[in-house]
Amino acid sequence: MNSTQRKIFLFAVVLCLLSELFPPWQYEDGQTSARRSAGYHFINSPPAPAPYEKMKQIFSIPDHDPPHHIRVRVNVLRQHAQRTFLAVLTLGLLLATIRRQNFVLRVTGIMVLLAAGGMALMLLYEPLQLWRLHQ
Repeated sequence: MNSTQRKIFLFAVVLCLLSELFPPWQYEDGQTSARRSAGYHFINSPPAPAPYEKMKQIFSIPDHDPPHHIRVRVNVLRQHAQRTFLAVLTLGLLLATIRRQNFVLRVTGIMVLLAAGGMALMLLYEPLQLWRLHQ
């Protein structure tokens, strides 16, 4: 492992630790099973639920509906997707930075990096849609 690869690996470990300490949270409507992102917060301090009027707006609950039970949970699916993305990204970067003139490994690394880019777009789709709605 060369010095560039060591730096990549160290950076990946730091990102992994941060993603575990600050997981993605989501609001979940118990009545309709609808879910909305609640952002990233420290593992021991989940986000406080917003006032019910704000929740009605977030979930598009009609005024005539009875109160819904809305809870906050870790978004496990997004957390697993982030873990997979970090693993694929790290592998791609490590393969792409091999010092030996091994063409096949470098091309494989570049292909893995392209796959990581596609995964990043999938991970960013929901937050970007929510951001666009709030503009």
